[in-house]
Amino acid sequence: GNHKNNKFVIHQKIINENKFIMEKNSRQSIIEKILSIKKNKCTSNNDIKRKILSNVIRKQYHDKTQKKEMAIRFKWKIYNTIFAHLGWVRSIDFNYSNSLFFTGSSDRTIKIWNFPKGRLLSTLPGHIDQITDILVDQDQDLLYSASLDKTIKCWDLKQNRVINQYYGHKSGVYTINLFNPLKILFSGGRDCVIKVWDTRSNKEVNSMRGHENTIMKIISDRKNPKIISTSIDRTIKFWDLRTAKCTGSINKFNNALRDLKLSNDGFIYGVSIDLFFKVKNSENNKIVTPLFNLKKSFFTCIDLSKKGIILTGTEDGFIFVWHKFKQKLLNKLDVNMDKRTTLDEKNSIIDIKFDRTGSRFISSDTSRCIKLWHQRSPY
Repeated sequence: GNHKNNKFVIHQKIINENKFIMEKNSRQSIIEKILSIKKNKCTSNNDIKRKILSNVIRKQYHDKTQKKEMAIRFKWKIYNTIFAHLGWVRSIDFNYSNSLFFTGSSDRTIKIWNFPKGRLLSTLPGHIDQITDILVDQDQDLLYSASLDKTIKCWDLKQNRVINQYYGHKSGVYTINLFNPLKILFSGGRDCVIKVWDTRSNKEVNSMRGHENTIMKIISDRKNPKIISTSIDRTIKFWDLRTAKCTGSINKFNNALRDLKLSNDGFIYGVSIDLFFKVKNSENNKIVTPLFNLKKSFFTCIDLSKKGIILTGTEDGFIFVWHKFKQKLLNKLDVNMDKRTTLDEKNSIIDIKFDRTGSRFISSDTSRCIKLWHQRSPY
């Protein structure tokens, strides 16, 4: 019996060895066939191996990007809703360390909140009309606020008090921005004038005229001494800070422009009432690339993250999530799904802002509350 068992084991080993040799030979023959096919296009085996390796890497990269895209598509979710102000929250911004965020409201107050929990830390009264825009100076512990009371205030965040005020506009101020390399503050609003302020002397140093209606947004290019502005007059204008003159204008819009954001890929992304678009960051450019046309509602605001995600808010309460590089819609978030803040009519998105990491953002709407969003895993 033992002799038969030994014979069977030896026989099985021989079969397994033959199978391994056959598999090895078949694999070798396949490789040789691939090499013989590719030799017509490549000069050496090293080139072939390099090409095969590059194909493998390309496939791995494609798989990774697909997984990232799927994650972005499904994992935005509200994790906190805060009834923040007595009026609409018109503007949101974060501090440099991402530990605080600030809200400016039509109830004339600024509030300071802990982030990411959303716990109220302090309230700053001071303006006598609606606050329209707030901006944190990332180089210092300062906050600037613009208001319909025609003023801009500078707040010391260590002491939570006003340390400077800027007077000069003849009507309400809608937008402010900083050009930190030169310590310059810009402001624009209903009087159609861009004011230039020196933040060291706190004095007006120039005025730039050219728009024919309310200025809605001013953005600055840190790499070049220029700013870009947009207005209800349906134009985007480029301004040279050295001469304080308009160096170029884009007039190819059918409706009023609402918001702009400057991207590090050399493009400006923006929204008009009916159009999500991009234009090249150049005063010589006249080409507008439409990315999405909104028919049943209108756009209100835009923001983009370092990760290449763009958010656009709409009047009927939707936030569109876009992939910047592929220029495709990834998701459509409905703030009106939150039944605690939705009554008879739909809430409009007023402002949206990514945090410094790009993994969370805050939205404000006409329910007078703010919603904190984060990314949840779809798996």
